[in-house]
Amino acid sequence: MQPLSRTVRLTYLAVFAVLFTALIPVVILYAEGWRFTPSLGFFRTGGVYVTVPYTNVAVSLEGRDIGVTGFLQRNFYIDNLPPATYVIRATREGDFPWERVVVVEPQLVTDARVFLVSMEPTRTELVLSNTATTTGKAIAGEQFGVYLAIFATTTMPVSTSTPMDLRSGIGLHVRGGELFARWIESDRPLPSNFCVRPSRCVSEIALTHGVRTVKHAAFYEDGVIYSTADGVYYTEVDARPTPRLIAVSDVSGADFRIIDGLLVLKEDRGLYEVDF
Repeated sequence: MQPLSRTVRLTYLAVFAVLFTALIPVVILYAEGWRFTPSLGFFRTGGVYVTVPYTNVAVSLEGRDIGVTGFLQRNFYIDNLPPATYVIRATREGDFPWERVVVVEPQLVTDARVFLVSMEPTRTELVLSNTATTTGKAIAGEQFGVYLAIFATTTMPVSTSTPMDLRSGIGLHVRGGELFARWIESDRPLPSNFCVRPSRCVSEIALTHGVRTVKHAAFYEDGVIYSTADGVYYTEVDARPTPRLIAVSDVSGADFRIIDGLLVLKEDRGLYEVDF
């Protein structure tokens, strides 16, 4: 085989040099998140990270299936998204469907944590052990009295600057009878659930949205539970649209307490353990 002539070698070298020079900017722009489509032109992408602390949950983005959680797969990262508003949806049999509206911005990742609540929470009446009934959970009269005494105390003031409950940098505050979740760790960045969009965050979230009769409030599992004059409600803490809100009891005057990690509900003279 005859060796390539000098002219051919120089031609190949020139062609590869031109291609290399032309491709370097393309590779750099791609690595920095730039994309091109005929409808949008050039744009910079962002991403969404979804945390799912449950198994057997189907997750979708704008109606497109992302995956189903299992023992090893609990979180999903969707990248290369054009800046826009997206709807994340999570479903699991027996639970209320969950949705979150998130905003994707260039070069930023917005994240959301799925919050599922059972459509049929278990509700067990607490009864005195010396009663004749066979239903409910029997407890001793002394313990029953302790529960009633706990309900007779620990009420929330109309307004307070001191957090009534604290968890992971978030404090529950009451102002004018309305309940707020406030970020109190000034030396730490605000978490994503306090951000309407990645570039715009707030330090306080109204949880009762104008209801000014909050009697008691506390963190419970992944959310916040509170009682008003009209009943007991369970909500997630998120500044973005459509936070999940569940009516635990719609009985007027109902109240609750967290006792030894259990959610105890009081309606009229009855006590109940509730599990979501």
